[in-house]
Amino acid sequence: MDSGKAELLAGIAGAGAFLTTLVVLGWPLWLCLTLTALIYLGLNMLLGGVVQNKVQQIMGVGAATLDQLSRQIDLHRQELKELRRWASSVPTPGIRLRVTNVCDLSEKIFRNFEEDPEDIRRAHRFLSQFKKVLPIVRDYVHLASDKDRRKVLTDEDEQNVAQTLEIFETNLQEAYRGFQENNVQKLRLATGTLKRMLEMDRSIHRSDRKSS
Repeated sequence: MDSGKAELLAGIAGAGAFLTTLVVLGWPLWLCLTLTALIYLGLNMLLGGVVQNKVQQIMGVGAATLDQLSRQIDLHRQELKELRRWASSVPTPGIRLRVTNVCDLSEKIFRNFEEDPEDIRRAHRFLSQFKKVLPIVRDYVHLASDKDRRKVLTDEDEQNVAQTLEIFETNLQEAYRGFQENNVQKLRLATGTLKRMLEMDRSIHRSDRKSS
Protein backbone atom coordinates (compact mmCIF):
# COMPACT_ATOMS: atom_id res chain seq x y z
CA MET A 1 0.00 0.00 0.00
CA ASP A 2 1.42 3.41 -0.93
CA SER A 3 2.03 6.11 1.68
CA GLY A 4 -0.97 8.20 0.57
CA LYS A 5 -3.50 5.41 1.10
CA ALA A 6 -1.87 4.39 4.39
CA GLU A 7 -2.07 7.96 5.66
CA LEU A 8 -5.69 8.30 4.56
CA LEU A 9 -6.82 5.09 6.29
CA ALA A 10 -4.87 5.95 9.42
CA GLY A 11 -6.43 9.43 9.43
CA ILE A 12 -9.95 8.02 9.10
CA ALA A 13 -9.34 5.52 11.91
CA GLY A 14 -7.85 8.20 14.12
CA ALA A 15 -10.72 10.59 13.51
CA GLY A 16 -13.23 7.84 14.23
CA ALA A 17 -11.49 6.93 17.47
CA PHE A 18 -11.38 10.57 18.54
CA LEU A 19 -15.06 11.23 17.93
CA THR A 20 -16.10 7.93 19.54
CA THR A 21 -14.07 8.41 22.71
CA LEU A 22 -14.92 12.11 23.06
CA VAL A 23 -18.59 12.27 22.03
CA VAL A 24 -19.87 8.75 22.69
CA LEU A 25 -17.76 7.61 25.64
CA GLY A 26 -17.12 11.04 27.12
CA TRP A 27 -13.43 10.49 27.81
CA PRO A 28 -11.23 13.45 28.82
CA LEU A 29 -9.91 15.44 25.87
CA TRP A 30 -6.26 14.68 26.60
CA LEU A 31 -6.94 10.95 26.68
CA CYS A 32 -8.89 11.13 23.40
CA LEU A 33 -6.04 12.98 21.72
CA THR A 34 -3.46 10.53 23.05
CA LEU A 35 -5.40 7.50 21.81
CA THR A 36 -6.05 9.19 18.45
CA ALA A 37 -2.35 9.93 17.97
CA LEU A 38 -1.36 6.36 18.87
CA ILE A 39 -3.91 4.85 16.49
CA TYR A 40 -2.94 7.21 13.66
CA LEU A 41 0.79 6.68 14.01
CA GLY A 42 0.46 2.93 14.56
CA LEU A 43 -1.76 2.30 11.55
CA ASN A 44 0.27 4.63 9.35
CA MET A 45 3.46 2.72 10.16
CA LEU A 46 1.75 -0.65 9.82
CA LEU A 47 -0.04 0.00 6.53
CA GLY A 48 2.78 2.02 5.00
CA GLY A 49 5.58 -0.24 6.19
CA VAL A 50 4.79 -3.87 6.96
CA VAL A 51 2.07 -4.22 4.31
CA GLN A 52 4.13 -2.41 1.71
CA ASN A 53 7.08 -4.73 2.33
CA LYS A 54 4.77 -7.73 2.04
CA VAL A 55 3.38 -6.48 -1.26
CA GLN A 56 6.91 -5.92 -2.54
CA GLN A 57 7.85 -9.48 -1.60
CA ILE A 58 4.80 -10.89 -3.39
CA MET A 59 5.36 -8.77 -6.50
CA GLY A 60 9.13 -9.14 -6.42
CA VAL A 61 9.62 -5.36 -6.44
CA GLY A 62 12.31 -4.77 -3.86
CA ALA A 63 15.02 -2.15 -3.49
CA ALA A 64 17.40 -4.08 -5.75
CA THR A 65 14.77 -4.35 -8.48
CA LEU A 66 13.97 -0.65 -8.29
CA ASP A 67 17.66 0.19 -8.51
CA GLN A 68 17.98 -2.04 -11.57
CA LEU A 69 14.96 -0.35 -13.17
CA SER A 70 16.50 3.06 -12.50
CA ARG A 71 19.69 2.02 -14.29
CA GLN A 72 17.67 0.66 -17.21
CA ILE A 73 15.80 3.95 -17.47
CA ASP A 74 19.08 5.88 -17.63
CA LEU A 75 20.29 3.54 -20.37
CA HIS A 76 17.09 3.84 -22.40
CA ARG A 77 17.11 7.62 -22.14
CA GLN A 78 20.41 7.52 -23.97
CA GLU A 79 18.77 5.29 -26.58
CA LEU A 80 15.99 7.86 -26.88
CA LYS A 81 18.54 10.50 -27.88
CA GLU A 82 19.84 8.14 -30.54
CA LEU A 83 16.29 7.40 -31.71
CA ARG A 84 15.69 11.13 -32.21
CA ARG A 85 18.77 11.35 -34.38
CA TRP A 86 17.57 8.43 -36.51
CA ALA A 87 14.11 9.99 -36.79
CA SER A 88 15.47 12.84 -38.87
CA SER A 89 16.87 10.30 -41.34
CA VAL A 90 13.58 8.45 -41.94
CA PRO A 91 12.75 9.15 -45.62
CA THR A 92 9.02 8.39 -45.42
CA PRO A 93 7.07 11.36 -43.93
CA GLY A 94 4.36 9.27 -42.30
CA ILE A 95 6.79 6.93 -40.57
CA ARG A 96 9.05 9.84 -39.62
CA LEU A 97 6.07 11.50 -37.88
CA ARG A 98 5.31 8.29 -35.98
CA VAL A 99 8.90 8.01 -34.77
CA THR A 100 8.89 11.66 -33.68
CA ASN A 101 5.65 11.16 -31.76
CA VAL A 102 7.09 8.07 -30.07
CA CYS A 103 10.14 10.10 -29.04
CA ASP A 104 8.02 12.92 -27.61
CA LEU A 105 5.76 10.60 -25.63
CA SER A 106 8.68 8.50 -24.38
CA GLU A 107 10.41 11.65 -23.17
CA LYS A 108 7.29 12.60 -21.19
CA ILE A 109 7.20 9.15 -19.59
CA PHE A 110 10.91 9.24 -18.72
CA ARG A 111 10.42 12.71 -17.22
CA ASN A 112 7.48 11.36 -15.21
CA PHE A 113 9.73 8.65 -13.73
CA GLU A 114 12.14 11.38 -12.69
CA GLU A 115 9.42 13.55 -11.12
CA ASP A 116 7.47 10.65 -9.58
CA PRO A 117 9.87 7.78 -8.75
CA GLU A 118 7.01 5.61 -7.40
CA ASP A 119 5.88 5.08 -11.00
CA ILE A 120 9.16 3.30 -11.75
CA ARG A 121 7.53 0.18 -10.25
CA ARG A 122 5.27 0.09 -13.32
CA ALA A 123 8.04 0.64 -15.87
CA HIS A 124 8.65 -2.99 -16.89
CA ARG A 125 6.24 -3.18 -19.82
CA PHE A 126 7.15 0.24 -21.18
CA LEU A 127 10.88 -0.48 -21.10
CA SER A 128 10.52 -3.95 -22.64
CA GLN A 129 8.61 -2.43 -25.57
CA PHE A 130 10.67 0.74 -25.95
CA LYS A 131 13.99 -1.08 -26.35
CA LYS A 132 12.68 -2.81 -29.50
CA VAL A 133 11.87 0.44 -31.33
CA LEU A 134 15.41 1.69 -32.02
CA PRO A 135 16.56 -1.46 -33.91
CA ILE A 136 13.39 -1.34 -36.06
CA VAL A 137 13.88 2.31 -36.97
CA ARG A 138 17.60 1.86 -37.55
CA ASP A 139 17.09 -1.14 -39.86
CA TYR A 140 14.29 0.60 -41.72
CA VAL A 141 16.39 3.72 -42.35
CA HIS A 142 19.27 1.54 -43.50
CA LEU A 143 17.03 -0.10 -46.11
CA ALA A 144 14.79 2.82 -47.10
CA SER A 145 17.46 5.50 -47.45
CA ASP A 146 19.36 3.76 -50.28
CA LYS A 147 17.68 3.31 -53.67
CA ASP A 148 19.23 -0.12 -54.27
CA ARG A 149 18.49 -1.52 -50.82
CA ARG A 150 14.99 -0.04 -50.89
CA LYS A 151 14.05 -2.39 -53.72
CA VAL A 152 13.82 -5.27 -51.26
CA LEU A 153 11.22 -3.41 -49.16
CA THR A 154 7.64 -4.27 -50.09
CA ASP A 155 4.54 -2.17 -49.53
CA GLU A 156 3.59 -4.66 -46.84
CA ASP A 157 6.91 -4.03 -45.06
CA GLU A 158 6.27 -0.28 -45.11
CA GLN A 159 2.74 -0.73 -43.77
CA ASN A 160 3.93 -3.12 -41.07
CA VAL A 161 6.51 -0.64 -39.80
CA ALA A 162 3.98 2.22 -39.84
CA GLN A 163 1.25 0.20 -38.11
CA THR A 164 3.61 -1.12 -35.46
CA LEU A 165 4.79 2.39 -34.60
CA GLU A 166 1.18 3.62 -34.56
CA ILE A 167 0.16 0.88 -32.10
CA PHE A 168 3.16 1.65 -29.90
CA GLU A 169 2.32 5.35 -29.98
CA THR A 170 -1.21 4.52 -28.78
CA ASN A 171 0.20 2.35 -25.99
CA LEU A 172 2.46 5.20 -24.91
CA GLN A 173 -0.48 7.60 -24.78
CA GLU A 174 -2.42 5.15 -22.59
CA ALA A 175 0.58 4.54 -20.32
CA TYR A 176 1.20 8.25 -19.84
CA ARG A 177 -2.48 8.84 -19.11
CA GLY A 178 -2.36 6.05 -16.54
CA PHE A 179 0.59 7.66 -14.76
CA GLN A 180 -1.25 11.00 -14.61
CA GLU A 181 -4.43 9.35 -13.32
CA ASN A 182 -2.31 7.79 -10.58
CA ASN A 183 -0.98 11.26 -9.72
CA VAL A 184 -4.53 12.61 -9.54
CA GLN A 185 -5.51 9.75 -7.21
CA LYS A 186 -2.59 10.57 -4.91
CA LEU A 187 -3.63 14.23 -4.95
CA ARG A 188 -7.17 13.28 -3.95
CA LEU A 189 -5.92 11.06 -1.15
CA ALA A 190 -3.61 13.76 0.20
CA THR A 191 -6.36 16.37 -0.03
CA GLY A 192 -8.84 14.08 1.74
CA THR A 193 -6.35 13.35 4.52
CA LEU A 194 -5.63 17.03 5.14
CA LYS A 195 -9.33 17.88 5.03
CA ARG A 196 -10.12 15.27 7.68
CA MET A 197 -7.27 16.51 9.86
CA LEU A 198 -8.57 20.07 9.60
CA GLU A 199 -12.09 18.94 10.42
CA MET A 200 -10.78 17.05 13.44
CA ASP A 201 -8.86 20.14 14.53
CA ARG A 202 -12.03 22.24 14.31
CA SER A 203 -13.89 19.64 16.38
CA ILE A 204 -11.21 19.90 19.06
CA HIS A 205 -11.51 23.70 19.16
CA ARG A 206 -15.29 23.51 19.36
CA SER A 207 -15.04 21.04 22.23
CA ASP A 208 -12.57 23.32 24.02
CA ARG A 209 -14.92 26.30 23.67
CA LYS A 210 -17.88 24.30 25.01
CA SER A 211 -15.92 23.03 28.00
CA SER A 212 -14.77 26.55 28.84
